Amino acid sequence: MKKGKILSIVGLVVFALALSGCSSSGGGAADSAKEIKSIGITVGDISNPFWLAMTNGAKESAAEIGATISVQDAAQDLAVQAAQIDTFITQKMDLIIVGAVDSVGIAPAV
Repeated sequence: MKKGKILSIVGLVVFALALSGCSSSGGGAADSAKEIKSIGITVGDISNPFWLAMTNGAKESAAEIGATISVQDAAQDLAVQAAQIDTFITQKMDLIIVGAVDSVGIAPAV
């Protein structure tokens, strides 16, 4: 479980860094980076207070940058989460965030 928490924290840091790169201030190389217009998030259990707070924060951040966001609950089902990731890829989401049900089992989908 500790490994899963560490991966979750790493995911949040990556998400924060990705969104910070979308700010309108700054210049240089960041100006040539692809703008994030669509975000897909899949979490193991949306009723978990941590994931609920994280997804609510992601919705607020997405609204600030003008991105659409799709939040999906995998209901602790690895197969469902893998299918959600595949759907995000098919939809060509600019950013996909995974709160893994099983950090080892989800590896093939990632």
